[in-house]
Amino acid sequence: MSRAIKITTINQAEEHIDRQQRQLRNLESQLHNVEAEARHEAMRIAEKKANELRREMNYQIQGLDQDMAETERNHRSAMKRQADEFYQNLNQLQDWTENMIGYLENRVNESFEKQQKQIDDVRQSVNRLYQKEADEKKRAELMVKDLRILINTVNEKTNHNKYAPGKLNQLQNRFQNFNNGNLPSASVIALAQSLTNDLWELEEEILKNQLRFEAMHNLVLKEATELLQTMGKNRNEIFFTDEAGEKINDKNNNDIKIEIDYWTQGKYSELEKEATALKTELETLRDKPELTEERLKQILSDVAILKEEQNRLVKLALQRGIASEQRIAISEDIINAMLQQGFELKTLNNGDPAHNYMGGETESDQREGVFAVLRNGNGTEISIIIHPDDTLTKNHIVFQRNDDSSLNEGELRRSINEIKGIIEKQGYKMGDVGSPTGTGDNTQYELADANALAKVGIKKELKERLGFSKKQITQK
Repeated sequence: MSRAIKITTINQAEEHIDRQQRQLRNLESQLHNVEAEARHEAMRIAEKKANELRREMNYQIQGLDQDMAETERNHRSAMKRQADEFYQNLNQLQDWTENMIGYLENRVNESFEKQQKQIDDVRQSVNRLYQKEADEKKRAELMVKDLRILINTVNEKTNHNKYAPGKLNQLQNRFQNFNNGNLPSASVIALAQSLTNDLWELEEEILKNQLRFEAMHNLVLKEATELLQTMGKNRNEIFFTDEAGEKINDKNNNDIKIEIDYWTQGKYSELEKEATALKTELETLRDKPELTEERLKQILSDVAILKEEQNRLVKLALQRGIASEQRIAISEDIINAMLQQGFELKTLNNGDPAHNYMGGETESDQREGVFAVLRNGNGTEISIIIHPDDTLTKNHIVFQRNDDSSLNEGELRRSINEIKGIIEKQGYKMGDVGSPTGTGDNTQYELADANALAKVGIKKELKERLGFSKKQITQK
């Protein structure tokens, strides 16, 4: 065994693994509570938006002949009952799920069928309108006037471009053709009656499509809202707990919040941005033709993926936080073992002991490995690095001689074996000791500078050579 640099692995003790699993189960309980609160709030918002649509139908048309005005009110009342029937069916569902989308069209049709007789009666009554006007020409003029009002109302009050694109234009063209064609009054009356019925049929089609779309939109918006509210709550209401489920406190007796974005290196924020963009699209394009039912289904699928990923990131944050604490615990056990061998911790330039997290994005970054640099009375100096691998299930331990003293192979072997024995008594299992394949037995000067380790850590390339992480291959 040479004396420059050695590396081994260390598996978590079984009791640590069991503790971590209990902590994960406690975390899942916290996540479920947060999700339930967010779902309740999102359902409240969805119901509020559904009520807005019902109120949008409550408008009156000015300028119609008295009989036509009454008939129009009856027609609108029948459609409102259809909408109410549809929402009543939806409200009976305890929860809205993706599977419900497949039933929306059937539910709309069922609701309309229940009111169809009333609608048919309203349509038939068109043929009996204006009978009190004996003059056929005046009757035709009244019908044309009212029909123009109805067409303008549908154009202004409905979103026909989204829910029945092009169809109102066709009716408008028909109206212009017979209105400007110098047709006999009887023909104008017949055409006006037919066009009025077709116009009301178009209103029903628009309402059907709008009801289905709005219900689907509310479902998808609810899911997106729930996801964002859950993510926001997870940022502020998820805490580290012990295996009994009790919150862990810091030295000031404050609960320790899981800083999810910190432990996931910004990935949680990126996920929130994606979720926010989807919710913004749902809200800003709600009435636009480009937000189709197919797009709603895609957004719903995207939200489900983001939801799963955010749960994974929260758990990963907990695992990394626990693993970070374990690195400190392992390093303390190793330091205690070396203290028994006559070593002492060196001191940093700021007066602190040369034992801390290495630098990364910040000084002493808890996401990085832990270092310690020790020296004994004979001038022997050793750097120790405890660094996680990519999976966070194993830690690498590096022992490096920094001095040129005459510690021989046998003495170094005995020193490491003594440390190994002490560590394994704590329940850990250390692997075989050998030289890193990427560095051989050559001293790595980055590992000898305790002050640099604390401030900036070690470079990515050295981590790869030491086997801490896999080498990233850039695709050309």
